[in-house]
Amino acid sequence: MPTLPPRDLHLIMIGFGIFAAIVVLIDLVLGFSWLITIDNPRPLFAPKWSVVHAWFGIQAMVVITIGLELPIIGLIAGLPPNNPLKLAWAAVATLPVQAAVFCAVVVFFVRIVYGERMRDIGLRKRPHDWEVLYGIGAGLAGLVIIGIVQGLANVTIVEIWGSHVLKHLKIIQNALYVGTLLKPLESGIGLLALAVAGAIIAPFSEELVFRGFLFNALKKRFNPAAAIIVSGFVFAAFHLPLLYIPAYIAMGLYMGYVYHKTGSLWVTFFLHMTNNAFAFLVR
Repeated sequence: MPTLPPRDLHLIMIGFGIFAAIVVLIDLVLGFSWLITIDNPRPLFAPKWSVVHAWFGIQAMVVITIGLELPIIGLIAGLPPNNPLKLAWAAVATLPVQAAVFCAVVVFFVRIVYGERMRDIGLRKRPHDWEVLYGIGAGLAGLVIIGIVQGLANVTIVEIWGSHVLKHLKIIQNALYVGTLLKPLESGIGLLALAVAGAIIAPFSEELVFRGFLFNALKKRFNPAAAIIVSGFVFAAFHLPLLYIPAYIAMGLYMGYVYHKTGSLWVTFFLHMTNNAFAFLVR
């Protein structure tokens, strides 16, 4: 795996620190606001489809996932891991765990807390043919859109700061990119496991969280535009893309828009799957 000079590592750690501080600040503001309005809840703190549920629910997903993944990584690759192939297998093994936690939290809120059905958020037991075709077609169109957006972003970086800055950002991105971690998986079984985990399991669970849960909470409390924008940016931030943040933001906004227009999580799942499958093929 690529290594980074100390200066870049320090900058990345500072960035993570600022991000964590912002999250904690929002937690404190929401917590204090909830306390002072507990007897007369405002829409933000409504008992059903509360934005607070989505905000803290996603954080709970991350904490639970990390708590479950660390023992798996230690069991497969050791702590600290020093074998690239074992670490790659550990990373693949943790994806189903992450997906299970994400799905469980969303199902808990939708079915138990809100008393609604999964089909109410656009997830029927099986997709219709049009949802499959629409999703794949929208995924192919999305590849063009994010390609254009990222290309324009790269040109802007070169024009303003020079090609050396773009090259340096790519080095940092490659060091942080999970795809780099998974490169040792070149065997048939390894590639198959990676394809299933990255192109099927991960997209399904992420669509449940960002479109099925977060988007609906924002849409019901505010409006579709706010839901598309906020869920799109949270989706991008969740992937920590750095150099590719314009592409991830564009993808998040695009999937939010498609979900709003179709009301189907199956459509955005196949859209997301198409995008991840393409990334897998060109890795």
